[in-house]
Amino acid sequence: MQQIDDLQFSARLSDVRDGPANDTQACAAHPRLLLATPSQVWSGAPVHSLSTSTHAETSFPDGVLHQRGPCMYCGFEFELNDLHHINDNHQDHTDGNEGVICALCHVWCHLGELPPGDAYVSYLPGLSPCDVNHLQRAMLVALSSGDDSAVHDARDILNWMASHRDYVQQAWGTDEPATFASAIVRQPLEDKELREIVFADLALVIHPRRFMAVARSWASGPYSDHPVSDWTRTYYSVINAPI
Repeated sequence: MQQIDDLQFSARLSDVRDGPANDTQACAAHPRLLLATPSQVWSGAPVHSLSTSTHAETSFPDGVLHQRGPCMYCGFEFELNDLHHINDNHQDHTDGNEGVICALCHVWCHLGELPPGDAYVSYLPGLSPCDVNHLQRAMLVALSSGDDSAVHDARDILNWMASHRDYVQQAWGTDEPATFASAIVRQPLEDKELREIVFADLALVIHPRRFMAVARSWASGPYSDHPVSDWTRTYYSVINAPI
C-alpha cells in the first residue's frame, strides 16, 4: 500500500497553523464531517471495526450498533442509523462522546477499514461533506429504483464525482482511503480539527454495491413520501417557481 509521506502531511498542517482562519462552511446546524479512522489502542490494533464490533450488546449481523434519530453530521433521520463515537475511540463511552450517525457519514469515519475499490477520495470543491452524502444517498435510491431514466442520471453523476479522484492522485499521490487513514493515525490527536482545512474539498465517493440493500430501505422509508417517479416534476416546480 502506498503511504502519504509524514513530512508532506505535517507541512500542510504547519501551513494551516500559520495561515488565515478557515472560512469553509458545513450544512447549517451540523458539525462538519471529517475524514477519519478509528483510534488505535497501544497494541496497535483498531478499537472497532465496521465488520467486527466491540459492542457486545448488539445483535445486528453487520456488527454495528444501530441508533434511531437524525445524523449529527447531515441530519438524515432513519431508524437504523448508527452509533458514533465522536473522538474515534470506540471504547470511550463517556458522556458527550456518543451520537447518531447515518451509514454514509459513518463510512467517512472508518477509512482504514474499507476494502480496496469500495470507495475513493475525490476532490469536490464547493460541496460540503453533508451535501456530498445527501447527493450520494439520492443517487443510491435512484440506482435501486429500477427507473431507467433515474438510473442513467445517477450513474452519470456518480461517474462525474468518481472522476475527480484524479485530482487527488495528482496532489496526494493516492486516492485510496486506507492510505489517508494510515496518515491520520500517525498524526497527533490535537491536530484532528486541522483536517477540516488540510483535507478541504476532499470527499469520500462510495461504490454503490456497498449500500444497495440499505438504499432500498431508504426508498421505502424516509424517501417514501418523495418517490423517484416524482423527482422530475418536483425539480421543474422548484426551478420554475415564481420569484
